Amino acid sequence: MQVEHDHLRKLANATPVQAVAELVWNALDADATRVDVDVDVGDLGMRSIKVTDNGHGFSRQEAEALFGKVGGSWKRHGARSKSKGRALHGKEGKGRFRALGLGRVADWSVRYREGSRLMAFRMTLIRDALVDVRITEATEADAALGTGVEVTISELDRQFRSLNPERAVPDLSAVFAVYLTDYRDAAVYFDHQKLDPEANIVERNKLSLSPIEADGEEYPVALELIHWSSAPERSVFFCGEDGFPFARIAPKF
Repeated sequence: MQVEHDHLRKLANATPVQAVAELVWNALDADATRVDVDVDVGDLGMRSIKVTDNGHGFSRQEAEALFGKVGGSWKRHGARSKSKGRALHGKEGKGRFRALGLGRVADWSVRYREGSRLMAFRMTLIRDALVDVRITEATEADAALGTGVEVTISELDRQFRSLNPERAVPDLSAVFAVYLTDYRDAAVYFDHQKLDPEANIVERNKLSLSPIEADGEEYPVALELIHWSSAPERSVFFCGEDGFPFARIAPKF
């Protein structure tokens, strides 16, 4: 992998909700119409976290490039997704490493189309050896399975209270509020509960603010206020023009 190990470890640091959100964004960028996040809980607590989607996946050859160099994401070269023309969230190829902010091991099971055949392969990332990505050879799979990606994070760092459904569902609904209202063909489920931002929005108002000037150019700024019927805390999201949140802070008002 063509990047410094220390830099990769920094990329692997993420809050639990942020790490899960990055995996969901990857699925949506791959034109998934359904994404499921499931937390496997045993007698001793959380055992693993799984994110499954029905997107187009990616080939083994693409995997070598995707996981071979941070910043090498195909998303840098196009502003829209491959088949549905959706606005893309990630462009730097960093989100895939966020999974290791949850646990020591991340396994990818990938299915993709190669002509008329459905192909499958597996990949493993281990936090202790980030420069050593293990990728199996691609083999033909049952066509009935369809394309998609399943990411499983195991050997979890701790019991993540923020990933209990009563907290994670409203948090993730806030993160994906704009996207899910813009793209009605996409659905995200957490612990079998569908994220439905509109069902939890009491009121929504958008205000135009004074533009920001930088390097001789003006950039429009808008403030969108969303009143949620239930939310664990108030937040301010800084977003791009497509409504994707880049940063989140607690308001001081």
